[in-house]
Order: sequence, then C-alpha cells, then structure tokens
Amino acid sequence: MKKLYILSYVFNLLSINIIGQGLNHNWFIGYNTIPDQYTVSGKGKIEIGSNSIAVLPQSRYMPMNNTQANISDSNGTILIYTNGCWIANTLGDTVINGNELNPGTLTDDWCIPSIGLPIPQAAILIDYPQKNNQYILFHLTGNYSNAQFPTELYYSLIDVSNDSVTLKNQIIINDKIGYVLSACKHANGRDWWITAFKDSSDYVYSIEVTAQGISTPVLQKLNTPNHNAFINQPTFSRDGKQFAFHYYYGTIPNNIYDEVRLFDFDRCTGQFSNYRSITIGPSNGGLGLAFSPNSKQLYFCTFDTVYQLQTDSTNLLTSLQVVAINDGFYSPIPPYQTNFWDMYLGANGKIYISSGSSVISMHYIDSPDVFGIGCNVQLHSLPLPCWTIRANVNHPNYYLGCDTTLGCGCATSYNDVAIDNYTLRIFPNPSNGNFNIGYKSISKSSLLSVINTNGVVVFSKYLPPWSNEQSINISNSADGIYFVKVESGGKYIAGKIVIQK
Repeated sequence: MKKLYILSYVFNLLSINIIGQGLNHNWFIGYNTIPDQYTVSGKGKIEIGSNSIAVLPQSRYMPMNNTQANISDSNGTILIYTNGCWIANTLGDTVINGNELNPGTLTDDWCIPSIGLPIPQAAILIDYPQKNNQYILFHLTGNYSNAQFPTELYYSLIDVSNDSVTLKNQIIINDKIGYVLSACKHANGRDWWITAFKDSSDYVYSIEVTAQGISTPVLQKLNTPNHNAFINQPTFSRDGKQFAFHYYYGTIPNNIYDEVRLFDFDRCTGQFSNYRSITIGPSNGGLGLAFSPNSKQLYFCTFDTVYQLQTDSTNLLTSLQVVAINDGFYSPIPPYQTNFWDMYLGANGKIYISSGSSVISMHYIDSPDVFGIGCNVQLHSLPLPCWTIRANVNHPNYYLGCDTTLGCGCATSYNDVAIDNYTLRIFPNPSNGNFNIGYKSISKSSLLSVINTNGVVVFSKYLPPWSNEQSINISNSADGIYFVKVESGGKYIAGKIVIQK
C-alpha cells in the first residue's frame, strides 16, 4: 500500500520571500525522522529562486543521503524526486512502480533501512524531448564485486500524468564506470547529452537523448593520462561550452594530490577537446567543483581549502588563488565539523558547499563571478533546520538555449529568436515597484525595457545569456500601468505591470 506524506511549509528559517520558481529550484536535505535538541525538523528543503533562498523544515518520508535528483515544473512545484532507492511524487508518495531502483546488494544495504544511496551525482533527471509530462531518470549504484564501483548505468522513464514509472532499471551501459553522471542540453536547445566516465581510464561515454529515444552510448578516448581513482563532480559550465571534473589520488595522510581537468565541449557532437589540467598537493584530498555563473571562474575544494582559477587563462596554475580556508568550526558541537565537500551552483548565482560530516549549517560563495577573494566565501553561514551530510543535488542547466553559432542549428520545435510565442511572466502584479519577470532562456543578450503609457522608457537593461528570471525596481516611478518588453533579434515579448504603492 502506498503511504501519503504531506510536505510541510510551516517555518521559514531565513524569512526571505520566495520569488519565481523553476525546474531546478528545489533541493532536499536531511535524513532523520524527528528533530532533536539542535534541530527544528528531521528533514528540510532549500528553495532557491533566481534572486532568493529559503530554508524550510519538512515532514516528508524520503531521507536524503548523498544521492539526489529532482525536477519541478516552471512554477517550482516539485514533480518527482529520488534518493537512488525509490521515486516520490509531489506529495512524497511512491509513484506506481517507483520502488526498487538500482538492484544490487550495495543498494540493499543503504535502501532497505531507507537511508538513501551515499553516491554523489549517481542520479540525474531530464525532461523527455517533445514528450509532455514524461521524464527520464539516469541512475546507478555501486557493486561490491568491483570495489564498490558501478558496473551498469540504468535509465527509467516516468510519466507524471499517470504517476507511474513506465520503464524501470533499463541497462544503457554495461561496463565499469565512474560514480557520477552529468548532463548538458544539445546545441539545438531541445535534446540532451548524458555523460558517464569509464572507470580508471581516459574514456568517456556520451549518450544523446532526442524525441526519437535514447541513442547507443558513444565511447570517446580523451587522450589524457588515466584517472586512477573515482572522479567527482563532473560539471558543465552554465553556457555548456566547458566541462570539468575533480579527483584526488595518493596515500593518506601525507601523499594526497588533487587534480582538476578542464575540457571544451561541443554541444552539437557531444565531443570533448582542448584538455588542460592543474594538480595541487600534497593535500588532505577533496571532491567539490563548480563553475561560476558567467563560466569564467572554476572553483574546487579540498577538505580544508577552497580554490579558484580562471577558465580562460593560458596557464591555469598562475590563475590559481586560495579564496577560503576552513576555520575548524563545529556545527553545532564536536565532532561535527564543517569541512568542505561537494559544491552546487544554485539558481540564484551563488555556490553552496556542503560538509563531509553531519552538520546543521552550510557554506556558500556569495559572488562567484568575482575574481579573487572578492568572491566572498561565507563559512557555515546558511543555517539548516535539520542534520544533513554531504548534501548535493544534481541539477543540469535546464534553461540552456539553442546556439546557432555552433553549426548544427535549432531543433524544429525550438525557436530561439521567435520569443514572441512565449508568454512573459510578471510577478507580483500589481506591485509596489519591486517585481520579477520570467521569460524563455535565450542564448544571446536581450534588451529589457519598462515603458510608461506616454512611451517613455523608465528602466532598461541587457539581460545576460541563458538567464530566465530578473528582478526589477522602479519604485521611484509614479503609480500606474507600465509595459514590460523583452526584445531579441527583432522579435519581442511584452506584458503589463500595475504599480500601486
């Protein structure tokens, strides 16, 4: 029998108003059933909008360890999510046929007690191109017979209109592969690339997902030295043009080295090129990695240090800077230290850093587009309502648009210029002069204008590529009706806003 658990949104720790939501704006945390003396809830959720963040306690059933994938609708309402053991719907109930993911004894050890898989980026959810209400979950688990490394990559199909998994645990790769998965939108703006690394090698699998189905995986030799340990946080830059991963190797405690590998990525062909790397050490090892929103800075961390480098530098080593050192803080008491673990670029443009031990706070990088220490790393400054460990969520850039400069053109169902066919969202409306707009992500700068009824432009700015929400402030303007217009390539979308102070 299915069990129903209603999500609770009673308490907002940060008291920050949520603005427009989107496909990637939810992040579940926590694994306990009930709170204790240090927490207000056994589980929680982080909601990240384009200009906001709120941390909320929850009474959901599913615990979250290190594996997590979820996807929401354009309004930020959660549709489906998983911890690698089973799939839940918007109410936290198991979807039909959504149990028993990732068959194997390692899964049994972590899922039968309902803890959740401990593997970072072991699941990723994408929309099925041109198939309404259908989503594809790529997922994997470890295998004890292969030193706990995966030996299969699975996919499962979910139809949210029927609240069911229509195809489950289908093997797409049968090989020794790395722990982690990543995804990037095709340059046509509609299809997807899924990547998985062959374990301890210089090979990567690329899988193309189109409206016609899931392609046979293509194995590319990268012509790099073999990585001789599991890799972590393989990540595409927000513009989809670069790709990086982080791993460490050596012997504990005094002979550990961290390496970051950086590549160019062709969104048309799914091919990697222009390999370059940087190695630091000896260190105490590390895992985390994230690109800045503008794709010009790359961050990675050891367990006690956060580094930044410039992706366009001709010499990565000379651009390397230390931007934070762990201060040994315990959250809330020893031995729960807030070291550095995984990184996640949120929809608000900030990078969040989890810890390797159970803690009730999180670090974040406030201005990651800024070079040097001005990026402003805030240590253990985001309070959490529950205990969390190694928290991460594997969201690709769902809003990456078509890029006609790459030579493969836009998909016939995707028109990157004719944005007049897309409705502009303006909220709240009426407004006191502070409001937000949501629009289709596009791959070139667009002009936003706010115009009064006399035809006078009272506000304008160029919107950055691949954005999909902006906050506007015209509180100094008079009350009345204003027109909001977003223009790109001779096409435009427009709407009205009522200002009432």
